[in-house]
Amino acid sequence: MFWLFTCGELNIDYIGFLVLICGYRGTYKCAKAVWPVFQKQKYGRIVTTASGVGIYGNFGQANYSTAKAAIIGLTRTLAIEGSRYGIISNCIAPSAGTAMTATIWPEEMVKAFSPDYVAPLVGYLASKNNEETTGALFEVTGGWAAQTRWQRAGGHGFPQNQELTPEAIISKWKVITNFDDGRATYPASTQEAIQQIVENFSNKASGSASADDEDPAVVVEAKNEKREPVEFEYTERDVILYNLGIGATEKELQWTFEGNENFQALPTFGVIPQFGASSEMSYDFVPNFNPTKLLHGEQYLAIKGPIPTSGTLVNHVRLVEVLDKGKAAAVTVAVDTIDKDTGKPVFENQSTVFLRGSGGFGGKKKGSGM
Repeated sequence: MFWLFTCGELNIDYIGFLVLICGYRGTYKCAKAVWPVFQKQKYGRIVTTASGVGIYGNFGQANYSTAKAAIIGLTRTLAIEGSRYGIISNCIAPSAGTAMTATIWPEEMVKAFSPDYVAPLVGYLASKNNEETTGALFEVTGGWAAQTRWQRAGGHGFPQNQELTPEAIISKWKVITNFDDGRATYPASTQEAIQQIVENFSNKASGSASADDEDPAVVVEAKNEKREPVEFEYTERDVILYNLGIGATEKELQWTFEGNENFQALPTFGVIPQFGASSEMSYDFVPNFNPTKLLHGEQYLAIKGPIPTSGTLVNHVRLVEVLDKGKAAAVTVAVDTIDKDTGKPVFENQSTVFLRGSGGFGGKKKGSGM
């Protein structure tokens, strides 16, 4: 495809398009070319070049800023996808005196921002000595270098069972935008970023349909029944076996070697500690309960805090909701899992089961949306 222009009619949008395509696509094409080679040899180092304007923006550089910001996102994804192949990917955002900047910068400034001050950082990131740093962003210029990371305010969680309005957002705007209240976080991965969001899924306002005013006496009694907490004790070996069981490999040491400084449990490990508590839940309060007619409906897991790699967790089971479906009952049970040492919540599990032949007890028909 060719673009033809007569003198004096050059479309500036087209120039912007070229900057965008060349700035991003050039990096993408280079990464794509070396990727199969790196995969085959189980080793590779990638250092991409973004810019400060890709991080912070700049007047009159919408196209260039967009291209450079895209490179940052590309590099972080290459780091994630390359981790199992020994491929390390990092991004630099340099400021340097070049032939382009020499046309607008004074000579002393061009020398002060010599690329010679950028090359050593690139050399290290691309070397075998760099065995761990990946998916990172570095600003580097004039003999100064620093890693840059994202920061997110603590924010505010609105109830899931109420309509969210612009007025509600405005009422909490100072909280949503407050980085100085001690609750700000620095998520370094999609998993870390979503944890805080998932926690809000169980945020329900009182005095709504979730209050279960329609519950018959038999359900109220079942909800009020006191149940003994159930402890779950585990070791790092149990975590490793779980990680291996769902697909981790011996090369992914953060999942399979307790001596690795980043050793951790995969997030879905959260469904394991609660099994002992949830299995002790009795459904005898519904009529004609028959365990052979129990069907698993859905499962929900919220990660409330850091997952210990060993220790003792305490599980508290509670009956959340019971629906009368006529010929069957739908029962939702929650298990709150607490770290015994710290007393802080670690997981919340919710599961819904469908009990065929156990309906007709006069319970409410519609759920609260939990």
